[in-house]
Amino acid sequence: MLQLKNNTPFAADMALFPDEHGIDTLYLIVKASFKIGQQWTLADKQLPPVAIDEYWGEPEKSSLKSVSDFHIGKPTTDILMQGPCIR
Repeated sequence: MLQLKNNTPFAADMALFPDEHGIDTLYLIVKASFKIGQQWTLADKQLPPVAIDEYWGEPEKSSLKSVSDFHIGKPTTDILMQGPCIR
């Protein structure tokens, strides 16, 4: 069985998807969480890659909280910022 050995401080996972020719292809997903202040520092808790879209409430009635990290149509990096709004 294939196993992932993650030697980074980040959360990581892998997924198998067919490519454009239908050939099963292994994809590596690495997700890093940071604390933002005067400097960006690695968060104490690293959030795992999200397998399916997550919503703030019922999917038909609320906004997305987090989108899935597992898909092949993501050629670049996402930056998702969550936190309170201070007036």
